Amino acid sequence: MKKLMNYAIYSNEKLSIDGLDVFYVGVENILPNKKGIKPSSFVPKTGKYTKFEKYDILLGNIGPYLKKIWLADKSGLASPDVLVIKPLESRFGKYIYANLLNDSFFQYAMLGVKGSILPRCDKNHIMNYSIPDVENKEKIGDFIYFINKKIELNNKINDNLEKQTKLLYDYWFTQFDFPDENGNPYKSSGGEMVFNEELKRYIPKGWSIETLLNNTISRIIKPGVNIFKEKTYFATADINNKEISSGNKVLYQNRESRANMQPIKSSVWFAKMKNSVKHLFITDNMDFMINEGILSTGFCGLECEKISFEYISSFITSPYFEMAKDILSHGATQEAVNNNDLNFINILIPDHRTLLNFHKITKTIYEQITENICSNRKLIELRDYLLPLLLNGQVTIED
Repeated sequence: MKKLMNYAIYSNEKLSIDGLDVFYVGVENILPNKKGIKPSSFVPKTGKYTKFEKYDILLGNIGPYLKKIWLADKSGLASPDVLVIKPLESRFGKYIYANLLNDSFFQYAMLGVKGSILPRCDKNHIMNYSIPDVENKEKIGDFIYFINKKIELNNKINDNLEKQTKLLYDYWFTQFDFPDENGNPYKSSGGEMVFNEELKRYIPKGWSIETLLNNTISRIIKPGVNIFKEKTYFATADINNKEISSGNKVLYQNRESRANMQPIKSSVWFAKMKNSVKHLFITDNMDFMINEGILSTGFCGLECEKISFEYISSFITSPYFEMAKDILSHGATQEAVNNNDLNFINILIPDHRTLLNFHKITKTIYEQITENICSNRKLIELRDYLLPLLLNGQVTIED
């Protein structure tokens, strides 16, 4: 057994970002729960920042419990709130990353934090973390790297699929250029539009306006679960946008009061809290959620008609819905919407033919999205299960 300091050092090389077109990583765009990174919404124009290279490990310095970590696949500059751990030998970068990906590392890091409001890592404490001195370091690193790359690929595929559904939704239900009976764009081809007093705008003839609380294509799911022996409870914190973590096993008798919502087929869920963008689409292939899961009452669920599921899903992920939800949120400590507030969120109800056609076109897209979400969940479970076994030699990787 060795220490991290035997395998790596902190990068102290600073480069000026002035005038450079450089890849920048701040602590805010390293995703929690070991999910990698997202594009940075802020890139500074001036100042000196820590240089990192491919196979360096970037660790969020604020709140180790957030588990913000990324194995760099390119070079760039990092903010002061990101620790750049540089392998002494780049070929061991993946192996070091595999060790730091282990939950035991983040538990260890929390033991040495400084500060209570914004706990920061103790750099010396981090460097004293124990790293097994095994023979097959590169194999272990490559194996974990392969799993993570598969997870990243699924996420990229889902990003592209979601962009497709958003474009279709906008084209059909915002611009009203859905295909008419002749396959031509409805509004652009002169389709009849009728002025709606409630919306103060024109909508296609035969369409109507209802509310999210009371409409003909979905229904609010009430709290309550059937008696069970053991299930997996997913709190709102277990959902990151559309990604699902492992949750926690609970018994019916001792579950917390919030563990009281039952996921069902063709249901769409969103977090009720203000500024909390969390969505779940329960398709037929999500058996683990339907048969083995329960959700927090921090979610609101909509049971959809078979042909309206994709339309409701697209509506819930639209900017209009999130804006309306945030405006209607209220509360003394934590602002959120309740079911009655949904009576003030209008939703367009298309004619049956248009709704059916949208369902037919997007059904396979949503099934692929949820299939990738389920696949990632299994990959993460496999990775987190095998990782400690690989590191302590209980499991080996054959050629």
